[in-house]
Amino acid sequence: MRNSVHEAQDGEGFQEGLLDLTLEGLFPANQTLVVNPAKRTATLFSHTPGRKPKIVAQHQFSPNGMRVLVPLLAPMTSCWRVWAR
Repeated sequence: MRNSVHEAQDGEGFQEGLLDLTLEGLFPANQTLVVNPAKRTATLFSHTPGRKPKIVAQHQFSPNGMRVLVPLLAPMTSCWRVWAR
């Protein structure tokens, strides 16, 4: 998945930067999935007004696992926001 906003890649060919995705209907409205392709992690955050975000779940993927995850989420790319480092 390429993004014109930030296209730097790490040594394994993954895009650097944080990709966050709000999955309406899949997770509650106050939760956000953040994928870090360079670190091969996916973190689910819960947001409560007036408080810091809390980690609900986190998983580190193998390089091949990340190569599978990102294309699976690609149909939802209109929801992605890229946070450059």
